[in-house]
Amino acid sequence: MLENRAIIYFGPERWDGLWRNRHQLMSRFARKNQVLYVEPPVPLRRLLSATQPSTMENDTNVQVVSASRWTPLTGRDPFRQWSINRFISRVRRMLHPNVGNPIVFYSRPAMHDYL
Repeated sequence: MLENRAIIYFGPERWDGLWRNRHQLMSRFARKNQVLYVEPPVPLRRLLSATQPSTMENDTNVQVVSASRWTPLTGRDPFRQWSINRFISRVRRMLHPNVGNPIVFYSRPAMHDYL
């Protein structure tokens, strides 16, 4: 069993949606590891209808990280790389300082930019 590791999972949707196998796995990993479930950034076109992003811990010890409302995913240069870097900085701030190389999972190929 994995212990004392950092696990970052870039989820395909918000954590508070329908409970799926990814929730089960991350909840189990969180028993002995630091787990960050990273919700996908809100596309710029949906920014006005989006709920307020947050960082929270829930009853499973999984830390849920949402993108900042002021850093939407634009998909176009030059702001695209800026928004990705800003989002990754938010995730890094959530990791414990003594974490070396976290284990990273992502669900969709489009999330490769976050690696």
